[in-house]
Amino acid sequence: MKSYLTIALLIGAIYGASARATAEDCERGKKFDIALLSVQWAPGVCASESKRCTVQYGNEFIIHGMWPNYIDNRYPQNCCFEPFLHKDNLDLITNELRRYWKSLYDNDSWGFWIHEWKKHGTCAKFSALKGQFNYFNTTLNLFKQMPIPNWLTAAGIKPSNTGIALEAVREAIRRGFHGRPQLACTHSSSGLPVLSEIRFCFNPESLAHVNCPAETNSCKSKTGKVLLLSA
Repeated sequence: MKSYLTIALLIGAIYGASARATAEDCERGKKFDIALLSVQWAPGVCASESKRCTVQYGNEFIIHGMWPNYIDNRYPQNCCFEPFLHKDNLDLITNELRRYWKSLYDNDSWGFWIHEWKKHGTCAKFSALKGQFNYFNTTLNLFKQMPIPNWLTAAGIKPSNTGIALEAVREAIRRGFHGRPQLACTHSSSGLPVLSEIRFCFNPESLAHVNCPAETNSCKSKTGKVLLLSA
C-alpha cells in the first residue's frame, strides 16, 4: 500500500513540476521587444515561383500578420494563451478582415487567421493586442492608418516591370512611417528581387512607431534595384 502511495505522490510531484515549467515557458514566450506588422504586396508575393496564388488580387497591400518579435529578429511562437480561435470573437470585424487580411491561396481566409493567431497572436501579451478581438482589430486599425501607396507615389514610385532603387523604396516608406521599415523580397526568373513584404515596427506598449532591426538580405542585388510588380 505504501509503495502505491509513494508512486502516486511521485507522479503528482512530477506532473506538478511539469505544469509549472510549462506555465513558466508560456509566460516567458509572451515577452518581446517589438510588435512587427508585416504587410504583403500581392503582385510580389504571387510572382514567387514557389507559390501559386488562387485568389483574385490587384495592386494592393494586404496584411500578412502582427508578430511579437525580439530585437534580434527571433520571435516567440505558439504560446499558450487561448490557442483556439473562435469565430464569434471576430464577428464585428469579419468583413474588414476579408478585405484587408485575406489569404492569397484560399477564398476562405479563416485558415489563414487561425494560423496567424495560433503562431503569433497567442504570444501577444500586452493589453492593446491581448485577446482575439484585440489582436485582429488593433492590427486592422494600425494598417488602415498607413497609406503606403500614397507614400510611394509621393516619391515618384509606382508599380512597373522595370527596376526601382531599393533605397528609394526604403526611404519613401521611412519618411511616411517615421521609422525604418524592413523590406522582404522573393525571386523570379527576371533576376531582380521582387518586393513582396514591408514590415513596420511598433513599441509593444504604446504602439509608437519605432525603427525595425536590420533585415536579412533577401532584397539585395548587384544593381541595388528591386521590382515593384504590377498585377
